[in-house]
Amino acid sequence: MLAGLGLLQNSVAVIIGAMLVAPLMTPLIATGLGLVQGNFGLLKTAANSMWRGVAVGLFLGFLLRVIIPGSELTHEVESRGSANILDLFIAFFAGSAAAYAMARPKMSGALPGVAIAVALVPPLTASGIAIGSQDWMIALGAFILLLTNLVMIVLGSAMVFRLHGLKTKDMEEGIALTMKRIFTGLIGAGVLAMAPLGYRLIDQVREGQSKSAAFPLAEELW
Repeated sequence: MLAGLGLLQNSVAVIIGAMLVAPLMTPLIATGLGLVQGNFGLLKTAANSMWRGVAVGLFLGFLLRVIIPGSELTHEVESRGSANILDLFIAFFAGSAAAYAMARPKMSGALPGVAIAVALVPPLTASGIAIGSQDWMIALGAFILLLTNLVMIVLGSAMVFRLHGLKTKDMEEGIALTMKRIFTGLIGAGVLAMAPLGYRLIDQVREGQSKSAAFPLAEELW
């Protein structure tokens, strides 16, 4: 609700406040830890938290748009629908930083900064708002940004936990194989996301170059 109201009001300050809440961050870090340890109980709990959180976020964003209709989507909503490949790397390093901060209790003060950097809730709520406005391209773009963040945070946190030696040494062969398959699937999803996100970055660069080239022409005409 906090993120949705901030997006609808185009208020950066309120959106940052919603980033600090970051309710999805802990289940994502827990997923990375569960994968490294082969802990199916932790994985199940974290997965339930994630999909319920995503469902609630989408519904509340949609509900806010229905209750507070507007003629056009704000800039803050539209910007969440234009993710590029840089957002993928941001999510990976944010997940790594969050896991490192949790593994090192003295560095827990870094977690608010990580939450702001990765911004999980605003793209989720923006997708719901765009669905309420029937703007399917922005809704899809924002949801792709969310999914990219989810995947890369899990991978980044799992890498850090593994480097910290939190891997269970006596993991059964069947469990180890299952975890390996999950890891492979997550890596594959990240690789697949690189294509559209990379294309989006190239498109944004071209748009920026065309705009910068247009300004001298406009001045000359003036």
